Amino acid sequence: GADIGGRLAQPVIRGSLRTQNARLESAVTGMVITNVASQARFSGPQLIFSQINGSTPGNGSVAGNGTVTFSEGRTALNLSFNATQALLLNRDDVAARVTGPLKIRSEGQGGTISGNLHLDKGRFQLGRATAAAEVPQLKVHESGLDPEDVIEIADIHPWKLDLKVAGSDLQV
Repeated sequence: GADIGGRLAQPVIRGSLRTQNARLESAVTGMVITNVASQARFSGPQLIFSQINGSTPGNGSVAGNGTVTFSEGRTALNLSFNATQALLLNRDDVAARVTGPLKIRSEGQGGTISGNLHLDKGRFQLGRATAAAEVPQLKVHESGLDPEDVIEIADIHPWKLDLKVAGSDLQV
């Protein structure tokens, strides 16, 4: 559990977080991570993960740690993972099972996913893609919030990929 105080721009959070058998899914990448287990504690605006572990289809796994910081109405990420035979991209047009280190970094405005990965198995098919899933844009009217607590669309920035991938088992 957690006790939350302060303001959105400067939260004060105390407590802990624990997950067992959780699931993380991405409609955009087709990634599914099951059996997610994590342990974390809150310290002020920061959630400190001592461990995050999960499984991907076909006996793949991810394991990591890091921090998530809630401040100034933004969420900063500093997470590190090690993937082992992990199926992290699984769409009808492209798939990748990889091994190696991954980092997710963000100061709350966009971010970077980086890593040095070995492609254990991959697939790429031209002309096979269905319409790529997009994150829906909801029209939201904020009421009862202080102006500094409202996150505007202009404050949202794109993410970058900085991945080095090497391997030879790619079907085209």
